[in-house]
Amino acid sequence: MDVDYFKKLRKAYGILTQEYYPQYQRNYSDGYTNFQREEISKNAIIFDFFSQFQNVPFNIFFNKKHIESFQKPAPYFDSETAIITDELIKIHYDLSLIIYCYLCFLMWSDIENMLAIFEDKDFIERFGILIKRDDFGIKYPLIYHKEITDYLEHHIDNFSFIFLLFHRINAPIIRVEGSNMRISINRINNIRDCINNQYQFNNFKIQ
Repeated sequence: MDVDYFKKLRKAYGILTQEYYPQYQRNYSDGYTNFQREEISKNAIIFDFFSQFQNVPFNIFFNKKHIESFQKPAPYFDSETAIITDELIKIHYDLSLIIYCYLCFLMWSDIENMLAIFEDKDFIERFGILIKRDDFGIKYPLIYHKEITDYLEHHIDNFSFIFLLFHRINAPIIRVEGSNMRISINRINNIRDCINNQYQFNNFKIQ
């Protein structure tokens, strides 16, 4: 994946979730996160990124079966993804989730490769004695983190992006837990299920 593209989507996600970018003030109304246009316009890349969603119905990101599973889906799905006025940039409150899952979608073959490696004979022979498994995923001692991530980086394209995507978020999927590093495989599987059963990411290419 292109580094600049990944950074752009990560920054947009961070702005929408208030992660690392507190300078962007916002308020909320009618299902939208509202930013001052003047503030967002100071960053042309982010302004252009949000602008691509103007006049785009939010339902474009979902498959028809998922939409029809709701009794009254219209207000949520039929809203515009972004509304830009002279003063405000109004972003659908769940666009951050779309951006996050879209990045996972683009790297899904690499994410699946990572999950397969955790079950691979060579990985188990090298690190199996360190790995503890439970219903939520796996964990290993922090002191072996560099050794394990070096192995994963060697075998997985885009692992550095995957790690950032799963680790540097408000509720991390890869996180420090006491003296261990935990990888919540159950949450990764939940993302897979959402991509397969809810989203339709082939209708709109996020630029």
